[in-house]
Amino acid sequence: MLLLGQTDEVIEYYDDLPPEIIIPGEKIGHIALDHAIKKEKATAEEYFQQLQILLKEESDFAADVFILLYYVQTGQIEQVFEWIERAITNKYPLLLLRFVDPLMNPIKAHPKYLKIKSRLFPAELFQDKNGKNTKKRLLEEADALAYKKKLIRYVEAEEVFLNPDLSLRTLAEEVDIHPNQLSWLLNESIGQNFNEFINKYRVEAFKRLAQDPSKSHLTILGLAYESGFHSKTVFNTYFKKETGLTPSKFIKQLP
Repeated sequence: MLLLGQTDEVIEYYDDLPPEIIIPGEKIGHIALDHAIKKEKATAEEYFQQLQILLKEESDFAADVFILLYYVQTGQIEQVFEWIERAITNKYPLLLLRFVDPLMNPIKAHPKYLKIKSRLFPAELFQDKNGKNTKKRLLEEADALAYKKKLIRYVEAEEVFLNPDLSLRTLAEEVDIHPNQLSWLLNESIGQNFNEFINKYRVEAFKRLAQDPSKSHLTILGLAYESGFHSKTVFNTYFKKETGLTPSKFIKQLP
């Protein structure tokens, strides 16, 4: 949402979350990036200082990641590569994920970035018979088909999408597959990322609940929460994407 300029939605997202599940480093980091992207240097720096305090006092991993993204967005190239080299040395588990984050785009053409990328992802790509680079298969075709059936059967039978805290890693553990393989399966075999896949089920759950007379006492947001959503903004975004309607317009059209 930050890259799309939907900065207000970022703040609203955290306002909608229960306080007990908010990770301080993520909230402060997003706000810092919001102001950095909008070139509001003084306010951005204020929140950046809060990130550094969090990292120093609480070893907040989220704060550390957002410090990297802040360096990128504010053009502090030397600090960016110092952070990355330190992460490689310390075998920082989130480095691979954040290294390809869209918020890293400003430095992705930098020679140092490309050199480090070749170190981190030596087998990320291979060439097909036409010499075109393609993503490396993480599952053989037969295994991919079997896991796809298993995944869909499990998700629909157990209705795990109703759990607002469901994560890619948790789902991978449940279907006995590596998280990287599950991510690949969703993208390459199903054509959706994790959030798209799960939130599609949540939208369908909302539509069923909205037509259930026993749930008529619930508000639209209450129905969304019962469907597994934990954010009004995310709910509205995915519902409109899946149905072409706002939730309130959908409700009005019901018989």
